[in-house]
Amino acid sequence: MNNPENLPSQPISYDGQLGQQYKIFILNIFLGLITLGIYHYWGKTRQRRYTTSSFSVFNDRFEYTGYGGQLFWGMIKAVIIIGILSIPFFYAISELEPINQKIEQFEKEQKETKTTSPVSVSRVENVKDEKSSFDTLTENEKTTLIGAVGIIGFYIIFYYAYLPFVAVFGSLRYRITHSRWRGIRGHMKGSSILYGFVGFFHTILKVLTLGLWIPFADGMTWKYKMNRIYFGNQQASFNPQYGKLFKSHILTLLIMLVILGVMIAVTAIVVPSSTTDVENLEDVKKLTVAITYIIGILVLYIPRFWYRACLIRMKYNNLTFGNIGFICTISGWALFKQLFGNALIKIFTLGLGSPIVTQRRMHFFCNHVTMTGDIAKTNILQATGEKDKAGEGLSSMIDMNIGLF
Repeated sequence: MNNPENLPSQPISYDGQLGQQYKIFILNIFLGLITLGIYHYWGKTRQRRYTTSSFSVFNDRFEYTGYGGQLFWGMIKAVIIIGILSIPFFYAISELEPINQKIEQFEKEQKETKTTSPVSVSRVENVKDEKSSFDTLTENEKTTLIGAVGIIGFYIIFYYAYLPFVAVFGSLRYRITHSRWRGIRGHMKGSSILYGFVGFFHTILKVLTLGLWIPFADGMTWKYKMNRIYFGNQQASFNPQYGKLFKSHILTLLIMLVILGVMIAVTAIVVPSSTTDVENLEDVKKLTVAITYIIGILVLYIPRFWYRACLIRMKYNNLTFGNIGFICTISGWALFKQLFGNALIKIFTLGLGSPIVTQRRMHFFCNHVTMTGDIAKTNILQATGEKDKAGEGLSSMIDMNIGLF
């Protein structure tokens, strides 16, 4: 957040208009409906071009040069690849179907037998000799069941702990290589497949350390991406400092534990003795528990906004392109008001307030992030790497937010 070298600073300006955002938004909805959703990718490109061109530094605007067709065909390619890779998953599900039916039928018969047969001493003594549903299966069925469960478990991990990282890296690389400023475009090296393994490795560490590795995982995965980004021929450099981030992580977790303890204590409070009606007593207890948990769930995650703000500050304050750096002043309270307000706008407008949310996000970014350094003394030439023409692929399919802002 500091500028020790007293380098000149330059604000990042945004002059996008809400009216224009709504024109694009309404047109995208209309064309999306009459094309059965196919226009979504061209509409996304139109919106990105306008929003990107509304940003400027040193009175020079940014440009987004992506195409809707690239996003569409990237999605098609991702669907085909994921579909082929998922053949064993669908095969395992189909193999489980007859086994599940057999188990359900056995359990149904057991239940009917227990409810219709009188309980005798000999039957109670021989309960331990009754077969379980697993014992009724043949050896081949047992082997199939174990194998199918293993395959499904593998794919659940693959879908939720590996693919999201692949999608994030691919989407970031596409957007970076299709962004320009002063005619100089971005470039990004590296493999989204390899980054998937990096992200998966850190996910495992987060689980094994019961969450203590979270700040290090957040910093290291961000470093992996940023250190592979170029603006022209100038490579980005990200050198995280984990001390404040780790302290924020531990402190916010402790506050969350306190809130959780309060929630449990409140639910254990005895209802006033003046309530003598048993049925009314139960209703009051249920209502108390329901209200407590609704409020508690809403409040429980609030402390993590301070951690997220600390993480965002670290991401920008430790990022440089040569002698160009950034100053980020986002606070936890400011981030909470921003995101909570955005959520309320989307909920109460049933999504029709999305352009308002976009405007709020862009202005929020510009109000809290400033560029530092002397751009005139920076020797930046055009990048030599090729543009990413494959589209965003997987992230286009799941419409993932890569969290640039």
